[in-house]
Amino acid sequence: MKNISKVLISLSLSITIFVPGTTVTAHDVIENNVEIIFNDNSAFTDAEKEIVKTSIIANQETIKPYGLQCTLFGHDYTTEYITVIRHKVSDAKPRCISEIYESKICENCSDTLSTLISSQVIDCCE
Repeated sequence: MKNISKVLISLSLSITIFVPGTTVTAHDVIENNVEIIFNDNSAFTDAEKEIVKTSIIANQETIKPYGLQCTLFGHDYTTEYITVIRHKVSDAKPRCISEIYESKICENCSDTLSTLISSQVIDCCE
């Protein structure tokens, strides 16, 4: 659990949430060339977005926290579809990959599940 906290803190300092429909004048460098786009009216809180970003960037399928309520009664998931763009993954064009994930996070214990729905190569970087 301590390692997850350290990762969350370091990622929160280096990752920017890119929201579709807003004007972005300068793109920040994103860790591991990964851009994560949440919906304009996201159901996730800022803390939950950080947990989802950490699990996707670290390529972890799940983070399994412990919660007595969830152990006894099951998880209460909030679900959202997010877009992940992995920049410059190939030397030749098309260089980037756009992926759609179904991300679920438990409101009680922050258990996270991210399932890849679709993936396609795109040409967005020179």
